[in-house]
Amino acid sequence: MYMMNEFTLRKTAKLIGISLPTAQVWRHKVMEAMGKYDIQIPLSGEIQVDETYFNLNMKGYKKLPRQPKKRKTKSFRSGLNNELISVVSAVDEHGRLLTLVTGSGNSSADSIIAALDGRVEPDSIFTADSKPGYKKVAKHFDSELHQIPSGFYADDIHNLGEVNEIHSRLKSWMVQFKGVSSRHLKRYLNWAGSNGYWITVRNRITTTVSR
Repeated sequence: MYMMNEFTLRKTAKLIGISLPTAQVWRHKVMEAMGKYDIQIPLSGEIQVDETYFNLNMKGYKKLPRQPKKRKTKSFRSGLNNELISVVSAVDEHGRLLTLVTGSGNSSADSIIAALDGRVEPDSIFTADSKPGYKKVAKHFDSELHQIPSGFYADDIHNLGEVNEIHSRLKSWMVQFKGVSSRHLKRYLNWAGSNGYWITVRNRITTTVSR
């Protein structure tokens, strides 16, 4: 109940009567368990797929692979590089969603395929951005592909509005934690998904489209 209501660790610890470190440990155990209840039904039909990136966060590490920097500051390197963690999201016409960490730097076609393998029905219809690697992804799943030109989120028929909205709201939601360690990012994605966070996203977009 406390996590569903997104109570802070301090408030949760006080309400339950446990220490702050214990509340932190319990939170991570619950987030890990949430991942086991990820959707089992493969995505199908029309599927929007796109990537978003989070800054590499080495909270909890004593040895850093890069120069230390303050929270909320930009990466020392420009463009898509290994100081960014890639998250690929795919949402189908039925509202089923996958949000998966694929590694550091620019997601390759192979990393996207590995993340989605066994979780997408063949003969689906992918809508993606202009990244060349998506041609290989679509071919792997024997699926049709519609690519949106660079600089746009829609063409006359297809769009990436829903998955882009998911990424926008996800990043806004993450702000409250004041820096999530990259090694725990997947757990926080589990929490966001299990919290029904995406239901409000889909309802909002459906309502907008139906007007």
